[in-house]
Amino acid sequence: MRTEYLEYLLEVARTKSISAAAKKLFIGQTTLSAIINSVENELNVKIFQRTHRGVALTAHGERVIAIAEEMVENNRQLLNLFADTEPTRRNIPLVAYPSACSILSLYLTARLRACRDEPTLSMREVMSTKVVSSVANGMANIGVGASARHEFFNSQYSAHNNGFTFEPVYTDHFCLCVSRTSHLAGNASADVSELTEEHLAVTDSHPISSTSSVGGILKYVRRFSVFNSMEVIKKAVLAENMVAVLPRLSYYEDPHVASGDLRLLGLTGFETELSNFLVLNEKGGLNTQEKRLVGFIRDFYRELEEREKQGALA
Repeated sequence: MRTEYLEYLLEVARTKSISAAAKKLFIGQTTLSAIINSVENELNVKIFQRTHRGVALTAHGERVIAIAEEMVENNRQLLNLFADTEPTRRNIPLVAYPSACSILSLYLTARLRACRDEPTLSMREVMSTKVVSSVANGMANIGVGASARHEFFNSQYSAHNNGFTFEPVYTDHFCLCVSRTSHLAGNASADVSELTEEHLAVTDSHPISSTSSVGGILKYVRRFSVFNSMEVIKKAVLAENMVAVLPRLSYYEDPHVASGDLRLLGLTGFETELSNFLVLNEKGGLNTQEKRLVGFIRDFYRELEEREKQGALA
């Protein structure tokens, strides 16, 4: 049983609500319910009973929570056993490609803040093609990368060649982003050949003309501008009626998409699939905080897939 699961139980017991606890922990309510069920099944005991006001501890649940509090506290003390003064905040480095950096940073920070020892996330943005090499160079033991279909094997081979764990976690797709006022806004999809007269907003990461299939779009457009971040690209689409081609994950919970000011269209004419993956350097063993972070990353992608099934990604 993972230590953070005990922390989840404590939060549910404090708030007396699975939905309130899920919001505070920044995880899906469905995910939290599944975790509670798995713990109850593992212990063969009912911890919470549902009421019209939320949840309440059963008699057995009160004993479980008392022991869980002690175990979590003992774990915190163990992690700081050899600290000379007050418990020190642990630093967890992570490298990730731009889209993952954008949507994971706040999610992971919120999850780590809910931990008793509250380690510090040190997130570095790198190009998708540099994630494996960044882990190999010692920037972090954990990397989140993405590869187009024809590049996927190269990333996997490079990871395995370095003795790293390579774990696919999510299948994303590139999409076309236009403003509400664009003549393309009413379409469900567009072909790259239709972008000839459009002004394309790009970063130095997407599209990459020489290393990514999406770079083929640059063969069709006559005008493009390179910006320093995806957020500036979104502003360019809104303010200047430009268009952008980015992974759909870049628009996760974007308020402009939710309001309809930005429209996301499917793209045809090139391979749009983009596989997200985890790279783990476990040769020296991941520490407790790193293992916890990996669990949070997996949780995020599982929740993302759940939301997609419900049609609520944006």
